[in-house]
Amino acid sequence: MEKDKTNLFSAHLLNIIAFCLPVLMTLGMFLVIPQMSKNDSDSAADLSVTVEPPDISGNLLLVCFLVGLIIFVIGIIIYLKPERKKMKWAYIYLFLAISDLILAFFLFMLYVLASCGFGVVLFIPGILQIIAGFKFVKAIKMYED
Repeated sequence: MEKDKTNLFSAHLLNIIAFCLPVLMTLGMFLVIPQMSKNDSDSAADLSVTVEPPDISGNLLLVCFLVGLIIFVIGIIIYLKPERKKMKWAYIYLFLAISDLILAFFLFMLYVLASCGFGVVLFIPGILQIIAGFKFVKAIKMYED
């Protein structure tokens, strides 16, 4: 009984971390990086490099974000609900987490990975959500047995 509570709590914690990481990365991208580029404006370089990103629709990125938000809310519901019907929610969570990672990979992560190695960081929230999904399923199966 104690082990299933530990798995459930660790899945809940991973769910929170997986939601907070993209928020922190986005804040860092809009707050920290522009400040860094302002400080480096004194360098004298005559080289100009332009890279045209692929046509990534803002609507598709919004869909990935909204699915991530829905996954987060489902994780909170699984953790807080004391009902025995958690198993279907755990499988929905896991399915959506895997689907969201695959969708995000084919929409924009493949381009980011090809253009910079730092893009691997974008996989971390999706992978954490998938691990949390497996932990939710495992904890609920232990609870029901």
